[in-house]
Amino acid sequence: MGHTRIPGISTHKRPLATFESLGMPSKRTHILEDVTNTTPLADQAKTNRSKLTMSSIVADPNARLMNRYYYGDPNVIEEVKKRERKIARDIQHFRKSIAEIDTETKLVRERNLPDLRYENSKKSALCNELRKDLIQLTTDLDEKDKDCDVLKSNWELEAQHTQLEHKVKLQEVQNELDKDKRDLISEWETKLREIENHKPDPEALRDLERYQEEKLQLEKELRSLSIENADSCRQRSRELEAGLEEFWAKKKEPLRELRTKKDELQSEITELKNEAVSIESQIDLTTENCNQLMLQISEIKSLLAECSEHENQLMDAKNKAELTYLETKFVTDEIQTKALEVELRYNGEFDKMEKEQTRRRTMENSIDELKGTVRCFAFIGEDVPDASVIDYSHKKISVEDTVPCSFSRIIPRKLVSEGDLIGQECRAFFEVCVAKRLNFNVVSLPTGRQSLLRDKFLNYLIEKGKFKLKAQYVALSEKAASSDLFFKSKDGDDKEIQLTIKEDSIEMNSTTLELNSTQDITNSFGQLHAQAGSDNIGILKIEIWEEHKKCCDTYYLEINDVQTVKKMSSLPNINHAAKTPIFIILQTLLLKTRSLFLFNLFDENTTDPQIILESAQRIGQIEVPRVHVEDRET
Repeated sequence: MGHTRIPGISTHKRPLATFESLGMPSKRTHILEDVTNTTPLADQAKTNRSKLTMSSIVADPNARLMNRYYYGDPNVIEEVKKRERKIARDIQHFRKSIAEIDTETKLVRERNLPDLRYENSKKSALCNELRKDLIQLTTDLDEKDKDCDVLKSNWELEAQHTQLEHKVKLQEVQNELDKDKRDLISEWETKLREIENHKPDPEALRDLERYQEEKLQLEKELRSLSIENADSCRQRSRELEAGLEEFWAKKKEPLRELRTKKDELQSEITELKNEAVSIESQIDLTTENCNQLMLQISEIKSLLAECSEHENQLMDAKNKAELTYLETKFVTDEIQTKALEVELRYNGEFDKMEKEQTRRRTMENSIDELKGTVRCFAFIGEDVPDASVIDYSHKKISVEDTVPCSFSRIIPRKLVSEGDLIGQECRAFFEVCVAKRLNFNVVSLPTGRQSLLRDKFLNYLIEKGKFKLKAQYVALSEKAASSDLFFKSKDGDDKEIQLTIKEDSIEMNSTTLELNSTQDITNSFGQLHAQAGSDNIGILKIEIWEEHKKCCDTYYLEINDVQTVKKMSSLPNINHAAKTPIFIILQTLLLKTRSLFLFNLFDENTTDPQIILESAQRIGQIEVPRVHVEDRET
């Protein structure tokens, strides 16, 4: 899984109007608000574990509660388990509520508008009562937070008990590892005996015989070389003996010369003895000087003794420093061991957090599916103006004190890459559409990284493992001729594009390529003779096939023109006067298929964020008719 840091469910209270629009009775709305209101505690605990520091543990009561949960506080564990069981029961009621909502949705289609208004007024009164219940529940949660602070006083004694339990468990794990080790050794010994009893390959035997014959041949050659080498050695020895005799004859003459020099040196020795007598007299004088030097040496020795004493003091200080170092090293090793254990527990909790985020994204997508509105994701860059306000908790963005624009999700680009955006944040939407076999589209506007988003989207569909894709890629424009980006013309003429608009899809007569692997994607899009420019709308239609049966159609739209983005807000108006072909195509995809908009804000391609926010506000308010699988098949 990728490691996104965006919370899966918003931490603010959901507006009451959403329950009235869903048409849910008071019992089910109470369940939904219970589930929604319990998520901030879990989200806060998950976030505190991902940013665990000593200061945050002391400052936040919920963090202290979860910290005691990690270290085995029985009372806290029991409290957390009670909350988890309550959440599980609420989730089960929520699933039953969804099933009942699906049943009531069919009934709502057969009712008249006055009946719906009457029911909405009743449910509005029920929501007011629920608001009072929520205030009471908030008060109860605050009291329980105060109770959690009281549990801190018992932590020290229980921590010692937990350490003893961890030591016993560690010994048990060690015994299990020893047992597994013995089992593995016996298993490998069995395999080794099987290998020893295994008959060799006949071809290998033939190769071995051939190698042995080569070995015998090489040994024969070695013996012949040894005989030749011995003969050469004897010949060389005779030559060296002859040279030695010649050398000895040459050296006899220098010997006579040396004897003559010896006699001369004897005479020189006599002279030197005479000189030695005179030198002895000088030695007496030197002895007196030596006595004076001895006095100086004694003084130096006293200085050396003082230095030795100082050295002993330094050695004692060194020994004490070594003892202090060893004690510090022992404490450091213990701390590192505990840190490793904490890291292992943190990794386990982080994996649980990732699974919980996936579950929450799925639940949030189900809620959006019940609302029947278009999903609008804001992909935020790093060039945020000072006058802009981004509220991640309430999912709202405003520019220069304008009315805040609401989004389904707000995702910062510095924390979530394009691959994680497609593979994690949009995953629940894709899976629901494919599972229900509903045609859907992804609209990206505006950005200079369209090719990267497009490739990540295709790679996600390919990496599902069981799909085969048939892709068509065209560039449409109102100012110039449309073009087939997959069509390779020999004469330089583009193929004429003809589009047929059906009930919930668009048929194109453009070139179709089959994509079975990521390498096919690289080859197909890396060899395009043209790209969808800033004045064009790039439409990538993909037919998803599963086991020789068509599953659904999906469309990836690239829009970089600001004027086109500005016109997107008028798409819901079916009586719009200027019905251009591109307007009809966008209106069909928006109103007849599932839609997900990726609004890229605050980067180098965002010229006027106010236009994008106004379009996002209008598009996010569109109510798309909910189409079920059985309706499409009939």
